[in-house]
Amino acid sequence: MRAVLALVLACLVALVGGPARAHTGSYDMKYVDGSNLILLTFNTHQPTSGLDIVHDIRLYDLVGAPIPYDEVRVEVHTRKNTDKLAVGGDSLIEEDTLPMLATNESKLTYAYPISGSYTLSTEFLAGGRPISRGEFAIEITPGAAESSSGYGPLPLVAAFAGGAAVALVVTALVRRRRSREVGDVEDSPDPDDAVVPEEQEHAFAAGRGNWP
Repeated sequence: MRAVLALVLACLVALVGGPARAHTGSYDMKYVDGSNLILLTFNTHQPTSGLDIVHDIRLYDLVGAPIPYDEVRVEVHTRKNTDKLAVGGDSLIEEDTLPMLATNESKLTYAYPISGSYTLSTEFLAGGRPISRGEFAIEITPGAAESSSGYGPLPLVAAFAGGAAVALVVTALVRRRRSREVGDVEDSPDPDDAVVPEEQEHAFAAGRGNWP
C-alpha cells in the first residue's frame, strides 16, 4: 500500500513540476492620457503565469520628458477568463502604492497566478492630487506549471483532487484489511474456553476421565 501511495505522489509531482524558466527580453505597453504618456514595461518579452514579473511604470509628456510625481497607485483586476479568481464578486487581486524612484520610474513585482486576461490600472499623484491615470489590458500565457499539464490550471486542480481521492481509497482499504485481521484474531477459539461434553464432564466428576 505504501508503494501505491508513493506512486500517486510521484505522478502528481511529475504532473505539476517543471523547470522554472528565466525571463528574457522586455515588453512595452503605452497608454495616452491627454497630453501624458504612460509607459508600462515588463522585464520579459512574454509574460507568463507563476513567475515574478517586474513592472516598470513611467510617466512622460508627449515630447518624451519625464513628468515628476510623488507616487502611483497600481491595481490588478481579473478580466474575462480569470474572473474565477475574483472573491465575492471583487475583481481586485493586487494593489500597491509605489514611490517615484530616482530613475523617474516606479517598480511593481507581481506573479500572475494563472494565465488569461487581466487589467492593470495606474493613477499618478503629486501633492496628494491625481495628475494622470491609465489602464492596460494584459494577456498572460501559461507558465511552467500550466505548460507541463498541457491544459491550463483547471486540470491541475482536478489532478490534485484525483490524487487525494486515490489516497483516501487506499487508506480505507488498508484500514479495512487491518480490521479484518484483528477480527480473525478475536474469533480464534481459546483452548481454555473449550466446551467439555456433558458425558465427559460426568466422567471427570467420577474420577474416571482423563483430561486431554
